[in-house]
Formats: sequence, structure tokens, C-alpha cells
Amino acid sequence: MASTTIVFGILLILLGVIPYLMARQPTAIIPAGVGLLLLVCGLIARNDRLRKHAMHAAVVFGLLGFLAAVGRLGMVFARGGRPTPLSGTSLGLMALLTGVFVVMCVRSFIAARRARNAPGGFPVS
Repeated sequence: MASTTIVFGILLILLGVIPYLMARQPTAIIPAGVGLLLLVCGLIARNDRLRKHAMHAAVVFGLLGFLAAVGRLGMVFARGGRPTPLSGTSLGLMALLTGVFVVMCVRSFIAARRARNAPGGFPVS
């Protein structure tokens, strides 16, 4: 899951940098901040001793990124407005990427717990 976290981090960094370069809007860089946090967590998770903590931190950052993107889209629509095509696409992709990442992490956590609790499962360290 560490490699997956790194890939999602890189995708979110690109999702922040590319729209920022296109529009020069400071808020466009927000997905890159979430991506950087995921990238760092993914790199830390390569260490076996730190993997569990790093992946739990990564899923929290992913969830916060999802809530931020969906919340921002919700605020725009609640005011009766429409996001610009660039911001709408960026927020939608951020919500999609972070949402998929969180679901993948939760499924991985469940599988790890089942494997640990199964007869002859891997030892808890």
C-alpha cells in the first residue's frame, strides 16, 4: 500500500501544480499539499516499523482532502453558483482521487486485520 500511496500523492501533486500554472490561483495548489503529505507518508511507510502509523496518517490526510474538495464544491452549489470549469474539474478529480484512496486504505486495513486474526495469521509486532 506504500507504493499506492506514493502514486496517489504524485497524482495529487500534478493535480495541484498543473491548474496553478494555468490559472495562477493560489487555491489551485491545495491538492498538491494533500499530495505532498501522502507522498511523505508513502515514503515513510516503506519502513516496516513505521508502516502502520504512516498509513493511518495517510488515510486521515486522504479523508481530509476528500472532505475539503466535496465541501468546497458543496459550498459553491449551495450559494447557487457554478464552479469554473478548471476549478470544478480540479475539485472533482481531487474528491475522486482522495475518495478512492480512502476506500482502498480501509479495505487494506480490514484485510490486514483479518489476516492477523486468522489462525496461523501473521504475528503482531
